[in-house]
Amino acid sequence: MKKRRKRKLSKRKRKQLLLMFLLAVVLAVGIPLTMRLAIGPKERPSSSTQESSETAVREVVQEQRSEEPESMTESVEGLAGTIHTGVRIGGMDVSGMTAMEAAQALERKLLETKGYLISLNLGHVMVSVTAGDLGLEWSNSEVVQQAMALGQSGNMIQRYKTRKQLDQGPVNLRLSFDVEEEKARALLEGRCASACNRDPVEPTLKMTDSGLTAVEGALGYTLDVEQSLEKVRNYLGGTWAGGAGSLELAYATKEPTHKMEELQAVKDVMGQASTDYSSSSSARRTNIATAAEKINGVVLYPGDSFSTLEAITPFTEENGYEMANSYANGEVVESFGGGICQVSTTLYLAVLRAELEVTQRYNHSMLVNYVKPSMDAAIAENSGKDFIFSNNTDYPVYIHLAAWNGALRAVIYGSEYRASDRKVEYVSETLSTEEAGARLKSSDAPLGTINQTQSAHEGCSAELYKVVTEGGKEVSRERVNSSVYAKTDAEYEVGTSGNNVDIITQVKGAIARNDIQEVRRILRANGLG
Repeated sequence: MKKRRKRKLSKRKRKQLLLMFLLAVVLAVGIPLTMRLAIGPKERPSSSTQESSETAVREVVQEQRSEEPESMTESVEGLAGTIHTGVRIGGMDVSGMTAMEAAQALERKLLETKGYLISLNLGHVMVSVTAGDLGLEWSNSEVVQQAMALGQSGNMIQRYKTRKQLDQGPVNLRLSFDVEEEKARALLEGRCASACNRDPVEPTLKMTDSGLTAVEGALGYTLDVEQSLEKVRNYLGGTWAGGAGSLELAYATKEPTHKMEELQAVKDVMGQASTDYSSSSSARRTNIATAAEKINGVVLYPGDSFSTLEAITPFTEENGYEMANSYANGEVVESFGGGICQVSTTLYLAVLRAELEVTQRYNHSMLVNYVKPSMDAAIAENSGKDFIFSNNTDYPVYIHLAAWNGALRAVIYGSEYRASDRKVEYVSETLSTEEAGARLKSSDAPLGTINQTQSAHEGCSAELYKVVTEGGKEVSRERVNSSVYAKTDAEYEVGTSGNNVDIITQVKGAIARNDIQEVRRILRANGLG
């Protein structure tokens, strides 16, 4: 009896095992073939199968940890076992690796990926950076845990199904990238904005051997950091396939205010003037050439104003100027930039003849010897004296100013609008003069020595008139300016050291009377002149 009961139990057990096997076969028949086609034949699982597997794995992973790890290796600390055969991450085969081995391999891959060059198109310039410079980082560091879970998580039937799928072809788990915003923003606001941002460049004129030539302007650019940041995020986290890449950032453009067509009308000499400085000292010649170079090539559009002082200051050694004679408070003194008033004066005459609008002009405190009275224009950095004029024509004007071989020439180019028979002349009229005297003082130099320390300048009152003729007939005469120049006495130091008391007494008497001619007569009479 006992043996018969034992055989019945054995048959029942066999039936149960057979039923379980049949159930497993039925379930296995439902395995989708798309798993094998995930990345193409024998490469990727289908998106639906992979999603279902990854979803299950994520649920397991979320139960295992409560917050995002800082690195791939940190995310797998404590995980035991190896990854099932047929699992790839980002195309890299991780079959048979431990979780830590896979994480380390992926971090090496990330380091390599961060080194790929990305060319950023900023409109008018390209900037080459690395993916790492743009803040590339993982966005799914839990992918190793997902790989570990494949074929090892879920119930017995789920594990069986997953392993069968892996046997039919590899499953590739996608690596996802994101951007570390702080690092990407710093790059965009710093290096990229510095390379991109610029104001529009206005078209201009250039003097060549063949005459004036119009030169194209250029667009202005401003980098849009926020939109560029979004484009970087979308590119690295989506469309970028790794390797060298390129991306056009977001930027705004701004057209130049003026057009080439405006400048192409500038071809006529509107007014010109020249002055001579060939007898000047080397330092004064340098100052004239330096100031002329700073003004040469200026383009003024209709309504634009030009400040001579702003264009050529500061008067320092670093700005190209040397110490030379200049006027200050009715005296001749040495200062940096001495002689530059000859530049403003020559420009003043050319501006007058071009009939541009003069809005500020000062005469010198004393007469100058390179133009007639009232034809000068003084400037001074310390007092703010300036020569300012504006373009009151309907077309741009170009200023040509050149110092060469002792001659300073100023030419105003524009588009001639005046009648061909209309002529303009400027006439200086002297109203009064005041003769300069002399001032003498004794010095410790030997008797017979005379040193002139200050030259004489005649005082003068003058006016400048603009005379317009048309067809040879005068049609207008108007006063342009009134100028008053102070007289400056010549200054002498007369030596009075020696043993001839009588002669010294006579010389000192002439010094007291400021009579330089009497001093010279006394010295000549005693064989000392």
